[in-house]
Amino acid sequence: MSFLLVSSRWPREPYLGNTPNNDGYLRVQTIQVEEAQHAAQAIDFNREASLDAAIVRIMKAKKTLGNTELINLTIDAVKKHFTPQPADIKARLESLMERDFVKRKEGNVRIWEYVA
Repeated sequence: MSFLLVSSRWPREPYLGNTPNNDGYLRVQTIQVEEAQHAAQAIDFNREASLDAAIVRIMKAKKTLGNTELINLTIDAVKKHFTPQPADIKARLESLMERDFVKRKEGNVRIWEYVA
């Protein structure tokens, strides 16, 4: 287990150590990097699932929507939980298109259609 030793005299650089005698330093346990990364991955996975579900619900109800309308409706649907970026929504649309949930309208790439 590693500890972050922080000097009581500011502005001294903190350093990592695992010594029982810290000579005027305050010993604070550090947050493990792996745990933080795991939590971030879990949050991303949950957000992707929420976006997928919201997009499919909207498209199932509307059948055909323009790109901007769909992005705005998706943001409104999930804004209670988090605010997605349009790039995130576009990436989820591409994923749903690969899995045959939605497709682009033939002749107009700015319109999405729900695939039943």
